[in-house]
Amino acid sequence: MNYKIDQEKIVNLFMDMARISTPSFYEKPVMDFIETYLKGKKVALKRIPYTHTNGLSSENIIISMPATDKSKKGIFFDAHADTVNPCENVVPVIDGDIIRSSKNSILGADDKCGIASMLIAIDTILENNIPHGELLFIVSSAEEVGLVGAQYIPQDIFQGMDYGVILDSGGPVGKINLKAPFHYTYTITVTGKAAHAAVAPETGINAIKIAAEVICDLPTGRIAEDTVCNVGTITGGSGRNVVPETAIIVGEFRSLVDAKCAPIQAQVLQAVANHKDKAVDITCDIHKGYGGYDFDKSAEIIKFVAQGISNIGITPEFEESCGGTNANVYSTKGVCSTVISVGMESIHSVDEYIRIQDLIDTTKLLINLVETA
Repeated sequence: MNYKIDQEKIVNLFMDMARISTPSFYEKPVMDFIETYLKGKKVALKRIPYTHTNGLSSENIIISMPATDKSKKGIFFDAHADTVNPCENVVPVIDGDIIRSSKNSILGADDKCGIASMLIAIDTILENNIPHGELLFIVSSAEEVGLVGAQYIPQDIFQGMDYGVILDSGGPVGKINLKAPFHYTYTITVTGKAAHAAVAPETGINAIKIAAEVICDLPTGRIAEDTVCNVGTITGGSGRNVVPETAIIVGEFRSLVDAKCAPIQAQVLQAVANHKDKAVDITCDIHKGYGGYDFDKSAEIIKFVAQGISNIGITPEFEESCGGTNANVYSTKGVCSTVISVGMESIHSVDEYIRIQDLIDTTKLLINLVETA
């Protein structure tokens, strides 16, 4: 059934949330907003706090709706609450058929448009007594800084879930992501020897210089169509007139094919080995950040989501991306998940905008998936 979505209601809801500043790990104000919005409605809301290894704390919200029709599949939806900077004093502007930023900040459609659609979908399900299987609506945190929040969602939350649909891809509604990358990070620590740079430079060993030589040997850029590498940061030194004793290089590599990551790991380790004799010490720590996934169009979850898109009058499209999302984390947890486009455009920039129709279409799609599961 094609349920009418109140355009004014969803636009106002989205804009209210967009105005709330929520950099990663500081999502509490919008989490409070969501809890207040759902107060008195027939859903169970649980706030799950956590403290990350970096010492910062945040939380995730789990909104659950027990099955009213146990013949239907269990589905969860996910959208993240945090945004990239600059996100202070966000002023959303309605400009014809789009909502854009005021150009002084990001808009926050990434990913508050997903949250708005989830909340309006919940309202529509309740108001129309739409039969459904087990439903979860997850509002996650700290996604923009390494998919952090999703990693702290307990495994048992997903009991009874057949499919996960993550609302976090750009472009008009209708795209389904088939492949997502396997992701690795590395930290290379170069230890030299400090000395006064003017009085006795010859007694020092310059860690930054050695780090620069290591970087020249590291793989960077697009290695293949489905594989990318990056040297992200280099830090070190203590002062202009001190031969730097320490330098730290942080980078990453990712590929849609996990087997292609092993040769890159070997290249990183070889780059370190090439310069080991120049330093007091060089160490390299390589960490698997998250796993990927690989569907074809015949996969049940893809057929299910594609049919839902067709049901609301849109032709499904399929894409692959080296960008990571919470679907990577949930797939690693063993929950079949994929990502769909929800209309956000020019994300991570002050030119960010979203079409009002995409807010409506995303909501219609969620309701259709719930109905047809």
